[in-house]
Amino acid sequence: MRQSAQYLRFASAFFASLLASSAIAQEKVVIANYGGMVADFYNKYCAAPLKERHGIVLEQVAISDPLGQLKVQQATGSNLWDMFPAEGEILITATNNGWLEPIDWSVVDPDNEMPAVGRHKYGVAGRVYSMILAYRTDKVPAGKVVDGWKTFWDVKNFPGPRAMRDTPLENLEFALIADGVPLDQIYNVLKTPEGVDRAFAKLSEIKPDIAVFWTSGQQPAQLLASGEVYYTNTWNGRVVQMKSEKVPVDISWSGGSLNIPFYSIPKGAKNPSGVMKFFNVCFMDLGIQKIGAEVTGYPSLSPKLPALLSEKIREDLPTSEKNMKQQFAFDLEFWAKNRPALQRRWDAWRLK
Repeated sequence: MRQSAQYLRFASAFFASLLASSAIAQEKVVIANYGGMVADFYNKYCAAPLKERHGIVLEQVAISDPLGQLKVQQATGSNLWDMFPAEGEILITATNNGWLEPIDWSVVDPDNEMPAVGRHKYGVAGRVYSMILAYRTDKVPAGKVVDGWKTFWDVKNFPGPRAMRDTPLENLEFALIADGVPLDQIYNVLKTPEGVDRAFAKLSEIKPDIAVFWTSGQQPAQLLASGEVYYTNTWNGRVVQMKSEKVPVDISWSGGSLNIPFYSIPKGAKNPSGVMKFFNVCFMDLGIQKIGAEVTGYPSLSPKLPALLSEKIREDLPTSEKNMKQQFAFDLEFWAKNRPALQRRWDAWRLK
């Protein structure tokens, strides 16, 4: 009887050990993103080292409206993600509402290499990107040069179908640029009622030539590749990938919107500590950063990165000196304050 009891205790301890080992092996982080190239990159270059170094399995879900979905999840207590893109005004709005977990920078960046501009109490800067004008090089009239948003609006000299992201974000800025507002004056103008009226009036000029108002990151690339549209706003990395696939497309950096995207952890996330490790592996490892810049066209903020890249790669990045000069910095504070009202006006304008 005593031996049976000892056996049962041994068996219980043994199976408990197995269950504990299984639980560790099955630890996962669920990260939300817009899918496409970024999701592919995480799977190909970040998933394996995350599992090897920390025993964490990476799981991804595609989303289209992170702020709206986050709001619902916080209200209902049903957290579906451990990490999500808190880009632009989303970081400010989510912070102000208390919807985020603080970042443990001692885990994310133990060597303190992230520049101050990329460090936030509730967000970690990912890879820098730009919203730019992309176009089919084989559809540009002979002898003409594409020059940013003035070209996009010039349907007489640059005919052909256009596409535009279905959002007021950046499209209001692009409209003002097309209407002659200098880059350093965009938000000064947009902060006035007259400036908003001016932007929407300019948008109304081009609206009849917008064949598609796109909503997912894959759409503009698909529209350009198929030739369904000749000109569209999109993220620069999409075009870099298309160029590598020999699609006849290029970027006009003139009037581009330079963004530093942040990634955050929802309040009450199931595995915030696992996300800290993901950030460290995927965002801070210089080898992965180098691959990221080369493969996606989205460079990190690391001051050590440029020295690792070829001149050809640097020339196609939003952070190159030549390209930086042609762009404006996206103002997330402006959009955090003004997004609701401008979104309502955009929605009404779209329905006209």
